[in-house]
Amino acid sequence: MKKMRNMLIVTGMLLLLFSCGVSKPEALFWKAEGERCTVYLLGSIHVGKQEFYPLPDYIEETFSTSEQLAVEANLQSDNMSNYTAMIQEMGMYPLDDSLENHIPKELYDRIGAYVGSFGLEMTSLKMMKPWIIAMMVQMLELKNQGLDETLGIDKHFLDLAQETNKPIIELEGVENQIAFFNGFSDSLQVAYLTDLLDNQFTIFAQMDSLITAWQNADVEAIEKTMLSESKKEELKPLYEVLIYKRNADMAEKIDVFLKEGKSTFVVVGAAHLIGERSIVDILKKKGYSVALY
Repeated sequence: MKKMRNMLIVTGMLLLLFSCGVSKPEALFWKAEGERCTVYLLGSIHVGKQEFYPLPDYIEETFSTSEQLAVEANLQSDNMSNYTAMIQEMGMYPLDDSLENHIPKELYDRIGAYVGSFGLEMTSLKMMKPWIIAMMVQMLELKNQGLDETLGIDKHFLDLAQETNKPIIELEGVENQIAFFNGFSDSLQVAYLTDLLDNQFTIFAQMDSLITAWQNADVEAIEKTMLSESKKEELKPLYEVLIYKRNADMAEKIDVFLKEGKSTFVVVGAAHLIGERSIVDILKKKGYSVALY
């Protein structure tokens, strides 16, 4: 279940692929200024490479002077065993049901062929719901690119926060992230998984150019690629929840930090900080000054 747990936090296509793991000073790193304090917003990925480190000094220094760390979910939490039980309960079919009863046979066969290329058998997947398998497909591709969940940016700062006894705040929590996916209808889960299988190689082939865009803090280029799938009619309900609803919910919590005067270092997936209805956009509309730092 450890692998499955790691898959969950890689939420949504290539949506969470980019972090500050570059040697140049530019980064997807924003400063939101309120009357009482400043909140810093770092675009992140939840998996990484060793060459992502060390991070730029000014990012590490900003973290060290912030009062608290805020992340989507605290994977260092003592409650992870409870989350694993939730995955088993919500992400798996009961013993009298299986994946075959919920997806077209053509898609079932495609999944079998795909996972077979990694040496896996469908017998080990047949009790999983489509959204869990979609997460697994992404994790397999990420690992194939040399990305590792133990080198994720979130984990880096969670480790630092624990070492320095800095308070850690969850903007969502794994429980809510599981509930997002589990709440999707069979048809939407099928559309999600099908689209992923149809486009995975094109998406991952763009990684180098996207990393370059990140290094140049090219928000427009990253937005064009990372959020392109959200324009597809059949996927709009999924992205409405996975991106836009979550943006609104997380922005409300960040608004509280600013009003309470708590200097906070926020680490969230980069897609949540880019474009219309992003966390950055919402905070600006609330009247805060928000700019790349």
